[in-house]
Amino acid sequence: MLTVGGTSDNRARSIALDSNYIYITGQNNNNVDWRIEKYNRVTGNICSSTANCADGNFGTSGVITVTAGNTANSIALDSNYIYIAGTDCNNTDWRIEKYNRITGNI
Repeated sequence: MLTVGGTSDNRARSIALDSNYIYITGQNNNNVDWRIEKYNRVTGNICSSTANCADGNFGTSGVITVTAGNTANSIALDSNYIYIAGTDCNNTDWRIEKYNRITGNI
């Protein structure tokens, strides 16, 4: 079991898997920030270093947060990228972002 908590309204909305990693997306900070996390599928360690994941650090300490204005609702993967879809601007606009699967760079 993996439990991630905080002092704000944090919610996991979607999960995706590949052969080595687990990717989770959702909301953070009372629906203000998108949150993306990457974990080692075998150990459950967050991908914050090469000691935890062969790919190394993902984002900042295994986490990417983006002030997007609302909720990241869905995550999808291809061989090179992570795609996040959600809402922005008080649920009036779609927002889709593409990240490097290894580094988390946009």
